[in-house]
Parts: sequence; C-alpha cells; structure tokens
Amino acid sequence: MTPPRNRLADTIRQPAKKTASTPVKDTLRNDEEEKTKLTRRTTVYLSEQTWKDLKISAVEDEKNVSQIIENLVEGYLMRRERRIAKAQEK
Repeated sequence: MTPPRNRLADTIRQPAKKTASTPVKDTLRNDEEEKTKLTRRTTVYLSEQTWKDLKISAVEDEKNVSQIIENLVEGYLMRRERRIAKAQEK
C-alpha cells in the first residue's frame, strides 16, 4: 500500500533526468560510409513540428540530423551549379 501524500511538494512532478547528449566530436566525426567530414557548426532555425519530424526521420534512417542537413545542402548546391551552368550556355 502506498503511503498518502500529504505535502504539496510531494505531488509536484520531478524534473526529467537529463540524458547524455552526443559530444560534438562524435557529431563532427569522419563517417567513412558517407565520405564526409563535418567540421563546421551552424545554427538552423526550424519550426517545432519540422524539428520533431526531422528528428524522428533521422532515428528511423539511423542518421543524425547533421548528416541529413549536409546531404540536403549538398543537393541544393549541385542543382544550383547545374542551373547556373545551363543558363551560361544559353
């Protein structure tokens, strides 16, 4: 039988225990499979829902968010380069 809670402080939710975050050196590791070395940190602002969706996708794909963003930016830059080259040919 659970003893009764008779103090207000006993009913307040305890703060969640902090989990260990990924060290920067592990985030910026040299990933042989991806053949990329992440060495530059930056800040990206996302909506709460976009962040949640991105984080869930990263876990499902067994990647980290940095790798996903790196791949997206690389793709954008390649498409941009091709678009500029095509425009210069005309």
